[in-house]
Amino acid sequence: MKRLKALNLHLALRGAAFFLILAALLHLLWPIFRPKNNTQAAGQYYAEAHGFLAEPEDTIDVFFIGDSMTYSAYTPMEMWAEQGFTSYVCAIGSGRMNYAYELLCEIVECQSPRVVVLEAHVATRGTPAKNAFLTEATLWFPIFRYHDRWKSLTLDDLTGSVTYTNTKLDKGFRMNHKVGAADAEGYMEETEQSASVSLITQLYLLRCRALCAANGIQLIVVATPSTKNWNYRLHNAMEQMARNYGIDFLDLDLMTDEIGIDWDTDSRDGGDHLNYYGASKVSAYMSGYLAEHYDLPDHRGDGAYAAWDEDLEAYQKELAE
Repeated sequence: MKRLKALNLHLALRGAAFFLILAALLHLLWPIFRPKNNTQAAGQYYAEAHGFLAEPEDTIDVFFIGDSMTYSAYTPMEMWAEQGFTSYVCAIGSGRMNYAYELLCEIVECQSPRVVVLEAHVATRGTPAKNAFLTEATLWFPIFRYHDRWKSLTLDDLTGSVTYTNTKLDKGFRMNHKVGAADAEGYMEETEQSASVSLITQLYLLRCRALCAANGIQLIVVATPSTKNWNYRLHNAMEQMARNYGIDFLDLDLMTDEIGIDWDTDSRDGGDHLNYYGASKVSAYMSGYLAEHYDLPDHRGDGAYAAWDEDLEAYQKELAE
């Protein structure tokens, strides 16, 4: 019996030593594997969602976090023109709550936003366990997200020097002028039924809430108008979660008349995503709503934010082309 206990202790110590050595190795390798710029060519994971890394620290007031519905619906440059607060869209196509939490963790490392707007479609969407596992591994050891970078490492990667240069004129918004009329029949028809939201998704929502609270950020969940991705069952589920967890919730799908959404002209693909015309309307409404309810600053005329006026001029030229 004593020999068996000694053997078990020996194996346990060897196992612990192995994992400590592995953890130390992963930690030491991370500066080499870390992308040295926030570009796709440099290996940045979802480069389109990480343009904010090239923005000056602590200069973004509002972040929109979500999926393709999000980057199709909010145009920060028009919000700047309307209200003068700065904002950025951090969205990943087919995004899940684990990605939203990862993005939020990265955001608070370099920015101090006043408000985070989280897409309700993401907050009610299933989060596979494998996605959550990768996120948890990445939070401890970021190298897991970039393990494939060994194929493209160069001598410059050995220096560990990081310089982010990939700024985005549209601040994460993806402009699209295509028109694909939507069939809105039965859309947002009232029901007492409620959709089921996975426990993993809810846990990441709670973690986002906790991280926002710890950093003095106000969190609001917003349902972006979509005839294909949203319905009253999802509305009921999100409303209940918001009530239970003390999170602000705004459903723009119930306000399409007020916003002025025309489903014949304001979607690019039959109601799945908004096009520029729909995004312009949603952005005009949201800029006013956020400025009124969250006491956001107006930086227009402030020399420290002159680059936003320059970007707005370039953005308006892009629209005119």
